[in-house]
Parts: sequence; structure tokens; C-alpha cells
Amino acid sequence: MNAFMKPKKNDITLVAIDKNSKAVASLAINSITKPDTALKQKIHADLYNESNIDLYRALRFWASIQSEPCLFKMLNVDTMWEIKTLATAKQYRSLGLSTALAKQSFEAALLNDDISVICMDCTNYFSAKIAQNLGMERVVNKHFSEYRDNNGHPWIKNTPEPPNDTVRIFIFKKNNYKNNV
Repeated sequence: MNAFMKPKKNDITLVAIDKNSKAVASLAINSITKPDTALKQKIHADLYNESNIDLYRALRFWASIQSEPCLFKMLNVDTMWEIKTLATAKQYRSLGLSTALAKQSFEAALLNDDISVICMDCTNYFSAKIAQNLGMERVVNKHFSEYRDNNGHPWIKNTPEPPNDTVRIFIFKKNNYKNNV
């Protein structure tokens, strides 16, 4: 369990905390990713293949999102800022917290001179709307069931209901931003 609790190099997480209860209301998990990130995720997932098959399948699903298609080749870049996860606790939804954290993540990426592309993985309708509102371009629209293991079985067995059954990946090329300044 500790492997999931340790901060990893190049991970940038933003958290909104309820001032009264001190509860985590919302978070944005960001990471500076490189072409070998998906391979590292697959290797990490393989550690759970025998001991926890559900965890293994979930981790391999996320690794597949990173590699299918390979955005690094598609965009001819070697580093990206990735908004990996936006999550808001149920009681804090509709307050704009995910939008605010996504915007802060986006702004932080714009300030990083080593980053030329910002990427956002969206596995639900609401995060996809946030990406669109940030001016990002959708480059992947793939149903969960299309992410499959070597035997052709979907990584995720219980696909969520529409409209949250599709992976949408959005990008923003910083050179577009610089040209508009």
C-alpha cells in the first residue's frame, strides 16, 4: 500500500481542503510524463497480476490509456504535462472545485518552459467539459471496452453507464498559446 502513498518525482497534485472539516473536497493529480511512463506503469501493474487481479486490471487499463495511441509519437514531443485525474467528493460537487483545480493545473503547465504540450485524460463527461472549456482539443475518443488485454478481453469488466463510458484525451499545444499572446 505504501507504494501508492509516496509522492513520485514529477508528480504535482493540487488539493482543495474543506476549511471546516479538513476533508479533501477535490484534487487534481498532475504529472510530467515522458515516453517511458506507460511502460513503467505496466511493469508496476504486473506486480499485482497474481495477488490482486482487479487492481492489476485497473492499473493496466490506465497504462493502456497512456499508450494507445502514443501521444509522444503523434505530437513529436518527449515531455508532456498531464492532468491525470480530477476528482471531487460527492458532497462538494457543483461548486466548481474541479474546474478551479484544472485551471490552476493548466496555468502551472503554461509557466513550465520544459513543457510544450498539456494533456488531460478524461474518463467522465464532466472532466471532458472542463477540458473543452480550457480550450483543449480532443484527440482520443475511445470506449472503455476498446482497451483490451492480450487475449482480447476488456481491461475493465464493468463499464460505467454513458456518458461516462468513454476515455477522452484532450491536448493543448503551448505554441498555440504563445502565438495568441
